[in-house]
Amino acid sequence: MRPSAKSAAAPQSGRTVAHTAFFEALGALPDGGGARWADILAGLVTLRLVDRWARHETSSLSRTALNAVEQAICSVDVRTPLRPALNEIVEAVRGSLHRADVDVLAAVLAYAHTLRLNADWALATDVYQTVITAARTPGDQRLAPEAYDRLGYCLRMLGELDRALEAYSAGHAIAIERGDTTMALRIRVSEANVSIGRGNFPAAELLLEEIVTAAYAADLPAIAALALHDRGLVAHVRGQIERGILFYHDALIHATDPSQRDRLLADLGRAFGEMGARDVAREALLLLYVTGTAQVDRWVAAINLLELAALDTQETVFEEYRRELARADLPPRYQAFYHLFVGEGCARFGRMKCALSSFHRAIKVAEEYEVNEVLVRAQTGRDAVQRHRATPPYPAAVEVPETVAHVASALRILREQAAAAHP
Repeated sequence: MRPSAKSAAAPQSGRTVAHTAFFEALGALPDGGGARWADILAGLVTLRLVDRWARHETSSLSRTALNAVEQAICSVDVRTPLRPALNEIVEAVRGSLHRADVDVLAAVLAYAHTLRLNADWALATDVYQTVITAARTPGDQRLAPEAYDRLGYCLRMLGELDRALEAYSAGHAIAIERGDTTMALRIRVSEANVSIGRGNFPAAELLLEEIVTAAYAADLPAIAALALHDRGLVAHVRGQIERGILFYHDALIHATDPSQRDRLLADLGRAFGEMGARDVAREALLLLYVTGTAQVDRWVAAINLLELAALDTQETVFEEYRRELARADLPPRYQAFYHLFVGEGCARFGRMKCALSSFHRAIKVAEEYEVNEVLVRAQTGRDAVQRHRATPPYPAAVEVPETVAHVASALRILREQAAAAHP
């Protein structure tokens, strides 16, 4: 019989408990936590195995100990990517007892990536920190910049921007020391994202321009794509939508990472939507909603499809997305946008009580997590509802401007290719 949720909570003592995030996640589950309990417990016992490996406690890495961890992993649903990721760690630890060339931390890093893609930010943060702490040899240190970069991303998703900057600074220093130009520039892009999140667009734009120049000089088109993507985001947020779309398209041409292509689809959809070319926007977002590789990107698609449904007075569709997203564990930044769009949609449909409540939630999240671009818009919406002002007329759909018509055509071709590949 497994212990109760209360008994699984982190032990109370004066010492820092390793993997507190896992204990807290278990403690938050009700008795009979089911599949979620099995996933977290298997991760916890696997990480404790890694801890013993990192401390060179070979006497505690017996066949019995390894088999016990594998038994815990057997409780994880075989259809999820978590199970093979955890099994890879155990196999790596087992192999390292006989061969020096087995890369245990690479397997741990892959597990962290799996958690991140599943939007398990707190657990992923713990696992990335495990990689960083255990990376002691020169060979292991090559993984540290990437671990710090991904750690910073998870901290950003948790709204901990100062801690994210600390992670980026540490990772950048190691990358420079190792002569890893790719990771050094990638981490600078991540730093620019913190400035964007805080609304410091001039600083972000200046840094991104420097990164694009450096990436082209170093023949690193994938890094240039990352920086171009964020330059598009800055232009977009500052109201320069056509310019933003052109940056997004340039990034899409150079992007090689599927997850970045997903994010570009989301931003292109949002930009075309704000322009008023809602048919193009909906195509991009529905494609992402169905085929996105990461949960967070599918959430982004749903949030923007929610807004489009409100703009096109599709109240039934709006309500479907609203209910789906209300059950999701959204990161703070996306919570802010979700509540903002629900407020604006409810106001358009004449549901003023819902609108006011949603604007208040958007303001609270935006203030707490420094989502400044949401804050003013939510305050404006709240004030309009409180003063019983008329809802602005629905903006009419528009034709795609000639300057970005080629981008709309490229998106349409991409959708048709995807439809052919997934009939």
